[in-house]
Amino acid sequence: MNKDGGRKNRGLLLFIYCGLGTATALAMLAGYLIFQGGSPLSVLYQSFQLGLKIQGVDYRTLEGEKYRIPIYESHQNTDTPVVLLHGFGADAAATWLKFFPGFKNDFHVIAPQMLYAEYSRILRQDYQLSVETDRLDDLADTLGIREFHLVGYSLGGWVAITYTLAHPQKVKSLILINPVAVKMEIPDFVFTVPSNRKTAEQFLSRLFHSPPPIPGFLLDIYAENCRKNAGAYLRAVNKLLKSYTSPEPLLNRIVCPTLVIWGEQDQILPPAHGQIISSQIPNSSVKLVRNVGHALLWENPEPVIDSILSHLNLF
Repeated sequence: MNKDGGRKNRGLLLFIYCGLGTATALAMLAGYLIFQGGSPLSVLYQSFQLGLKIQGVDYRTLEGEKYRIPIYESHQNTDTPVVLLHGFGADAAATWLKFFPGFKNDFHVIAPQMLYAEYSRILRQDYQLSVETDRLDDLADTLGIREFHLVGYSLGGWVAITYTLAHPQKVKSLILINPVAVKMEIPDFVFTVPSNRKTAEQFLSRLFHSPPPIPGFLLDIYAENCRKNAGAYLRAVNKLLKSYTSPEPLLNRIVCPTLVIWGEQDQILPPAHGQIISSQIPNSSVKLVRNVGHALLWENPEPVIDSILSHLNLF
């Protein structure tokens, strides 16, 4: 079998494996470090997009005044939309695949694709992390949204906080899921590049409290692509860190109702950060989700969705 044929078959196996209900783990495998075309893991992104399409979620590209912004969107006619911001290490489709079913019948939900979903965009000469908040404002203006609920996960939490501070009149409420916000030493995990099956398993054990079983051949493919993209990944991380400023000193300026959700066994960002953030945002509360790690959106999304819906139903 030739090399291209082998890749196609492996991609088909990945697609079938995902289709059998294992998107929880594969979302992370596909999302972290594997963003460039040509990888068999790229097939997974197509499967996630297909999964959203089956759910009735539309995909389109907005032509804003300053940016072209790909978005996933459900079209419920509600007064106040809900905007979902994914983190670094996955795209919008992979992150919110299991979330749209919980919201689409009652809310107009919009999940933009962040620029940091692709290393090539981060590595552009003019990229700054602050451009993500500028894109979000362009999105709101283009859609004619005057006010919305804002949900940010991990690095998307930083974007959500920064946007809320800059445009308080547009954010009706804020929901932060394991957000990057508290000033801290950068964990070694950020610079970890899995290079073989064992280190790939170790990587997953840091993301998940209870890592799901992953076939060895998938871990091998993952490690191979990690090695191939290691240089681009590390350059992208360093560029992000240079443009990052902790919003912690400004948290007390956030006045909208805020819900902070944290995985109780998060090994990437300490759960204690949730209490720190909530103590500094006047109108806020904290919800700890048991038996999940940083990848709580994939590991056990139901209690996260329930907490968000309870928060939104107050308005």
